[in-house]
Amino acid sequence: MGRLSKFLSQIQHRLVVQRNTLAVRYKKVLGRAYVRLSILQAEIYLRKTGPVTVLIDNSALGHGITHETAWINTGKVLWGGKIPVDTGYSARIAVHAPDSSDRIYREVTYLVGIAELAKRGHIKLVTSAELAAESWRQPIGRFRGYQNQDLSIFDGISMPSVDGHHYDAIDPKAAQQARLARSTEEPFVTLARMLPKKSNLDAWHIHTAHKHGLYCFLAVDFPLVENYRVALQRKGFPQLDTKLMLPSELAAAIQLRPIETFAISYEGSSWFVRPELHTPDNRRTSPRQGTVQFNPPEQPDMPDSEPQPETANSPINILPAVGKMMGASINYGHQAVGIQYKDKSGQLHQLNMPLGDAMYLLSILKATQLNLDIPFPDDPRDPNATPIRPSERVK
Repeated sequence: MGRLSKFLSQIQHRLVVQRNTLAVRYKKVLGRAYVRLSILQAEIYLRKTGPVTVLIDNSALGHGITHETAWINTGKVLWGGKIPVDTGYSARIAVHAPDSSDRIYREVTYLVGIAELAKRGHIKLVTSAELAAESWRQPIGRFRGYQNQDLSIFDGISMPSVDGHHYDAIDPKAAQQARLARSTEEPFVTLARMLPKKSNLDAWHIHTAHKHGLYCFLAVDFPLVENYRVALQRKGFPQLDTKLMLPSELAAAIQLRPIETFAISYEGSSWFVRPELHTPDNRRTSPRQGTVQFNPPEQPDMPDSEPQPETANSPINILPAVGKMMGASINYGHQAVGIQYKDKSGQLHQLNMPLGDAMYLLSILKATQLNLDIPFPDDPRDPNATPIRPSERVK
């Protein structure tokens, strides 16, 4: 009877794993189909007219982070039957709610399609020396995401510079402003005079797009667009061979439909995804704020546990046994390691520990492997690596 029960438990576990795997694959396929249909009309249009080259602003790249990594609390368990500890796991969530009426989200829904068209070669996204110099003095996570489950729609897209690079080692902001102040090129000088003083760098980006004959300068900057439209009506505004455009304006010009970001939640995902969740304020989270956390419904307090005499068969702890290892992630600033796994019923769990403790655990396990001559791949990042025993390794 015991063997039958164990066998049935194993079958149930495999069915749960298969169901979850198929569900994720189905959602990925469905999301890709939705994106493909949404860009189809624009793709047909651009095949007829030819690809367009777009100078993309850092503001658009920053809003291209459509998903972030959140912590999903799953309540408390008793460690060793005595000590209550918090449990949970990290998962990808959307930045914006799908029903958000925010102006920025409307522009982001068009950015998704623009990025997809760029991946297919119908739009060529480029940067410039001054845009790169501007981004290098910002936190790198602002344009790529701060955690490993964050999703950037521009990931994997090559964006060459149209005019080289500037490397400002000392006071880069002042060096960049000094460089612009020395310039006497037109139409930059006129644009800088007609736009607010704080927009002189944007004036240079528009100048760069004009100078290199680019289709437009793409930005998600509403004050800049408003000031530009006002300046456009003034006498003496220069004749330009380019445009300043919001993503929605570029989309209208190439017949691109908006794409809700929740539909791409599973794009490139390797861990847990919660597409129904989003950041509380529909904004990206600053590293200073820490990871967004979602708490389970309120639970009654854990009962006080009186110390019990140890018995020979008492467990060290009651963490669920591992059914399948999912992987590990390093949180903000490499301060902590989260080890994610599923138990035998398919439930998600994550065990967190300081990075130093995780490395110490790794050294203990490595010593165990060497002592017991346990086979293990030389490089576990390679899915095709063949496990070998330490004693068989070629010196």
